[in-house]
Amino acid sequence: MEITTSNLTVTDKGQISAQSQGEGDAGNININVSDRLTATDGNIITATTQSAGGAIDIIAKNIRLRGDSDITTSVFSGADNGGNITITTDSLIAFADSDILAFARDGRGGDITFTTPIFFGFAFRPAPKGTDPATLDNNNRVDINASGAVDGVITLPNLDFIENSLTELPENLIDTDNLLANSCIVRTSEQEGKFIITGGGNLPTRPGDASVSRYPTGEVRMVTSESASRPWQKGDPIVEATGVYQLPNGHLVMGRECS
Repeated sequence: MEITTSNLTVTDKGQISAQSQGEGDAGNININVSDRLTATDGNIITATTQSAGGAIDIIAKNIRLRGDSDITTSVFSGADNGGNITITTDSLIAFADSDILAFARDGRGGDITFTTPIFFGFAFRPAPKGTDPATLDNNNRVDINASGAVDGVITLPNLDFIENSLTELPENLIDTDNLLANSCIVRTSEQEGKFIITGGGNLPTRPGDASVSRYPTGEVRMVTSESASRPWQKGDPIVEATGVYQLPNGHLVMGRECS
């Protein structure tokens, strides 16, 4: 069976199948989709009761399997081999108990080969050798299995680079102290002035200026820690921000304007 199309959709228990109930081999299925192959509660299968299983070869830009959609080759009796499954795609995404199985009860299970840079199967885990495919249905996970008297070979893309590229994020990824202003925001475009304390008994700042008072101006004290702003703590009243404001240094903070 040959199918060539731009998009292919299999839904509502629909099937693309090649089956043999006699002594002949099951037919092969070759599917070539230039864009997307989507299956939702639909199956692509080859099956035979006592002869060699038919192969399934799928080439598609993207493949999406949903709602218990299976791609399977099966040989239910006899020593013939199960059909091979070859999938070539830019991405293969499978959900909701969608399985890919190449089974031969008495012969060698078919080989399953994925040629794709992206593969995702919901709750996917490789099934142990010798697993009965009947136990892989309705388990709410994606299974890939090539069981037989001798198991077939399963070739999956190497996704180790994804695991090794993951970076553990810090516990406090967002520092709210840098995003929220601890006081109200005063908006002004006026040039800020200066207030300078020079002490007493010094020479004038410039020739012609009045002499500096010889009386001391007193000690200049630092702001006490009690009155200094501190990060919000549990139990403090919650003051909601009214907007996002840009500070002179270009940073953005959430705060409220002073009334």
